[in-house]
Amino acid sequence: MPLGRGVVQVPNVAQLVALTKPRWRRRVVVTGVGIDLTDYTVAVPLDIRDRVSIKFPSVFVADEEGSVLPAVVDKYLWTLRTPVVWVKIPSLPANTTKAIYLYYGAVRPLRVFRYSDVFIYGDDFQDPGFSDAYWSVAVFGSPSVTRSYFGSALRIYGTFPGSSGYYLYKPSISYTPGKHTQIIWRTSYADTYYADTPRLNAATDTAGRTVYVMFRTNTWRVYTWSSAEGAVSRASATGYYGEYVVVDVYITPSGVRFVIRSLEGAYTVLNYTFSTTPVNAVLRFGVFNYSTTSYTLDTVFYQVFMRNYVSPEPGVEVGPEEEVYRYPDTM
Repeated sequence: MPLGRGVVQVPNVAQLVALTKPRWRRRVVVTGVGIDLTDYTVAVPLDIRDRVSIKFPSVFVADEEGSVLPAVVDKYLWTLRTPVVWVKIPSLPANTTKAIYLYYGAVRPLRVFRYSDVFIYGDDFQDPGFSDAYWSVAVFGSPSVTRSYFGSALRIYGTFPGSSGYYLYKPSISYTPGKHTQIIWRTSYADTYYADTPRLNAATDTAGRTVYVMFRTNTWRVYTWSSAEGAVSRASATGYYGEYVVVDVYITPSGVRFVIRSLEGAYTVLNYTFSTTPVNAVLRFGVFNYSTTSYTLDTVFYQVFMRNYVSPEPGVEVGPEEEVYRYPDTM
C-alpha cells in the first residue's frame, strides 16, 4: 500500500547496509624513491567519475593491514573530468613498494576526511565553520571586507583603499624535503594595474626575500621583495585565462617553480632561483591593492593546499576495478 503524503519510509536493514558498503575497489601500488618518506601525500588518478558523486565523494583508502588512510577527492580535478584522489601514506621506506586499496561506490561515506587531514595545510571551503576557525587573518590598510561562502567556495569581496590588503594564512614551515602549494580561484578585476586580486605568497629565503605571484588583468607575474632590493620582477607572462586559474608552486632547496594553468589551456612555467638556501615555505593568499586609489575587488577561491613533495615523486600504479559488494534487490 502506498505511503500517504508526508509519511517517511524507513529503510530496511538491507538498504541501510547497502548505503554504507562500497561496491568497487582498486588495488594501488605505490613505489618509493631513494629516501624514506613519512606522511607523504600521493595523487592517485582514476577513471571513476561516473561512479561517485562529487557532493558525497564516498571514497576511502585502506592499507593491506586494514587501516584506513586519510584521503580526499580533488574537487577541482573531479569537475574537469580528470579525477584524482589524494592519499596520505604514513610511511614509505626507501625503494620499497606499498599496496593500498581504494574503495568507492557507497551512497554515504564511512568516514569523511578534510583537506587538513591529508595535506600539511589545506581547505576546500565546504564547511564555513571549519574554514573560519582554521585560517588566521592578516589585514593591512583598513579595507572593508566581506568573507562569505557559497557552492563550496570562499569569496573575498570589499572596498580596498590604497595600500590595503586582506590575507588568509598559516604559519610558515621548514621546506624540507620540499613543499607543493596549489591554489585554484576564479576572480574578477577592478580596472586597474595596481590591484593584485588574487595574490599568493609562496616562500622566503635567508636574505628575507619574499617570493610571491600576483595576478592583474590578463597578466600573471612573479615578484620578489626584500628591504635591500624592493620589489623585483623575476618573470612574467601575459595571456587570456578567463575565470579559472590553477597555480602550482614547487619550493626546492635552490628556488621556487611556478606552474600556471587555465581552462583555456594556457600554460607557463616561471622559475626563480634563491640567492641563498630557503628557510621556510608559507601559504598566504588574498587580495592586495597598492595603488593610491580605492577599488572594489572580488575574488573567489575553490581550494588551497600545501603538501610535501620529492622529485621524482613515488610511482603510482592503479589496478583494474573489482566488484566487492553487490547491492541487494531491495534497493
